[in-house]
Amino acid sequence: MDENNLIKYIKGEGNSIENARVEEWINASSANRRKYNQLQNIWTISGLNTPVKEVNVEREIAQILKKTKQPNKLLQWWPKVAAILITASIIAGVSYWSGKQSNSVDKQLFVVTTDVGETTSITLPDGSKVKLNSKSKLTYGTDFNNDNRTLKLQGEAFFDVAKNKKLPFVVNTSYLNVTALGTRFNVMAYANDCCIETTLEEGRVKVVTTKDKKPYFLTPGTKIIYDKRKRSLVKKAVNTKLFTSWKDGLLVFKDESLGAIAAKLERLYDVKFQFEKRDAYNYRYNGDFEKTQSLEDIMRIISVPTGFEYEIKGKVVIVK
Repeated sequence: MDENNLIKYIKGEGNSIENARVEEWINASSANRRKYNQLQNIWTISGLNTPVKEVNVEREIAQILKKTKQPNKLLQWWPKVAAILITASIIAGVSYWSGKQSNSVDKQLFVVTTDVGETTSITLPDGSKVKLNSKSKLTYGTDFNNDNRTLKLQGEAFFDVAKNKKLPFVVNTSYLNVTALGTRFNVMAYANDCCIETTLEEGRVKVVTTKDKKPYFLTPGTKIIYDKRKRSLVKKAVNTKLFTSWKDGLLVFKDESLGAIAAKLERLYDVKFQFEKRDAYNYRYNGDFEKTQSLEDIMRIISVPTGFEYEIKGKVVIVK
């Protein structure tokens, strides 16, 4: 395989003839497909946010290809791959954990994280697209799209899944596992929240609790809420835009408690809320905001109909 054509294919810059040759090579053997997916993972991680000027990823991929004419030799060059990923991840603001050295490259992991107030978009090796919300972490292995399409999520993400009936797309969280073949859905699984939520926009998904393994099926416009304390699950019809608008830069609240709003604002603005009166925690509010609005602006608008007073002291918001 011409290495330049492979790099151009990964970048999406190849013409129809070059792309056809690369696809023929990928489909020729499982070893070729495995090598392609590993290189695609490298490219995905290196280009998440900003261009990586300090690392010439094209050159490094080409060197790796030259050194791995035989698939079983890739393992000895994995430290080189890891070095690229670690350097690129630091520059791009992405965390990477390489795991313990083992006899299989497939046990290596990619970890994508977002900080407070950040969101990022990811295209996975299978073509699925992910929008990762603030203070979230997505983990998947280098065997993704080879033997499985399994990821682990901490936080919140919206998934637009590429269809592949042979390899179901699975999102694992601490209490729920969500399986899809080709669909658009949102999963919110923050560690400090009392509930885990899955909202389906298009397609069909299966949700399984890690405790009893009982399957629940969602159709478009429905949502599952799992209460971690009560170990109970509720399914209901919803307006999906209320729970997926964050990916479009919006905050949409509909009859939402001030306590729930505070949790979202804490993740967005890196602040902590203190409630002097417990009753204020249950105040309800309806309204839309853009994520570009200031915290002061949002608090001022919310306080008018609810009637509470507040004070912002550095990184602390006191609700009186």
